[in-house]
Amino acid sequence: MSEGLPAPVVKRSEKPCWLVTLSAKTPYSLAGMTAQLLDRLQTSDHGLADIAFTLNTGREGFPYRLSWIAHSTADLAEQIRGTDAARQQKCAGKTSHWTPDLSQNDWTTVMREAQTQYQQGALIDWTPLFADGDYRRLYLPGYVFDTKPYWFEQAGTAPR
Repeated sequence: MSEGLPAPVVKRSEKPCWLVTLSAKTPYSLAGMTAQLLDRLQTSDHGLADIAFTLNTGREGFPYRLSWIAHSTADLAEQIRGTDAARQQKCAGKTSHWTPDLSQNDWTTVMREAQTQYQQGALIDWTPLFADGDYRRLYLPGYVFDTKPYWFEQAGTAPR
């Protein structure tokens, strides 16, 4: 009887840091997503590269944005703790497209430029950043919807 073979370990080149991004339609939602991400970081052993891959390539970019350049998941958690997501300003809404150029700069410089472009609202082609290996898409907390109740006054009835 043959048992299944373990999944092959894919080697990818080590990077000194990764850009991790979050975005939302409102500051309230961004703050909720940030808190959920911090909780997940404290209760999981996900690798930083896979976290960056999941959040950067698997989510839509909204106008309220946060980003961190981290060297480890512990570093990311520490940076998130020092962030006040509820006070974020809406990004400029720039609709340009940006593709990282990996041929001219070192990795940290590329991450800084990606962060600048992201915070300005650019739509980033993440493909070159994750082309060197097999990154895993993780189950991370999803979008936090704004749950503020809104009450509408019913218009008075007109006399007949």
